[in-house]
Amino acid sequence: MSTTDQAKQVYILLRWPLIMYGIIFGFYIGYVKTHGKYLWFSWHPFFMMLSYIGLSSNAALIKKIGGYENTRTHGIYMIISILLSSFAWYVIYSNKEMFKRKHLTTIHGKLGVAIMISYFMLGIFGAIALNPDWGLFRSNKTMRLVHKVFGRLSTAAAWFCCLLGRLL
Repeated sequence: MSTTDQAKQVYILLRWPLIMYGIIFGFYIGYVKTHGKYLWFSWHPFFMMLSYIGLSSNAALIKKIGGYENTRTHGIYMIISILLSSFAWYVIYSNKEMFKRKHLTTIHGKLGVAIMISYFMLGIFGAIALNPDWGLFRSNKTMRLVHKVFGRLSTAAAWFCCLLGRLL
């Protein structure tokens, strides 16, 4: 079995469980942690989990399959992930402002901001440098490797940050 076939099988096997995990646990954290009430805050864990667990992980899995269309789909998934996580950041920022609480006081908050910055940097770099149609470095193996490794580290950190948020 080829590497591409293996990557397809892994993607097919994990795509829906990842999305469902992001939705279910995002809802669970937002609803149960708020004592059975769905509040403005509740959108923060929901969209962060959907973004970083559901979409970003699927984006990485589909990119691993390779090919032009999968590369474009990877970029689209990541753009949507960045938009959803940006909304989730707005929710938590405005919620803290509403209740006059300090920002970035926990490792979860500080790591979360670092992850958001890394995802924005990866997104801008990927869109400009690695776009399969006109990217400046689309055929440069070193740049692609740096993007891949930095992306994997950022995604691992995002999963860890989601876990931290769940535990707090």
